[in-house]
Amino acid sequence: MKVSIIMPVLNQLELTKICVESIIKNTWDVEHEIIVIDNASTDGTGGYLAEKKISCITNRENAGVAASWNAGVRAAKGEYVCVINNDIVVSEGWLSSLIEFYERHPDAGIVSPGTRWGELDYDFEPYAFLLRENERGG
Repeated sequence: MKVSIIMPVLNQLELTKICVESIIKNTWDVEHEIIVIDNASTDGTGGYLAEKKISCITNRENAGVAASWNAGVRAAKGEYVCVINNDIVVSEGWLSSLIEFYERHPDAGIVSPGTRWGELDYDFEPYAFLLRENERGG
């Protein structure tokens, strides 16, 4: 296993669906697992995750984000750990680009993708592609 993607959630099913679907669609180029830590969601999140056959740690109460990250890391099987929030949308090549950057800069310790706050009212994929190419020097 190359990467374990750790995602704590508490309700927000629609955001979780968008995030998970973007990971599934855009992470075909890296062997990975998705581990979701469900902090006692009551909005159908558990059923959705079971349907998607995503590894899920289910808490009976909200353990908080830090404890959830730690639980996910303990369950991780990957060489790398990626912590992500459920309000993130990823683009094609996102994870391979992070790994590529880290392997070029192994002393970095932590690598984080670029983010953009606000409405997704622009063509996301070409925007993300240009950011990746700029980082690579292309």
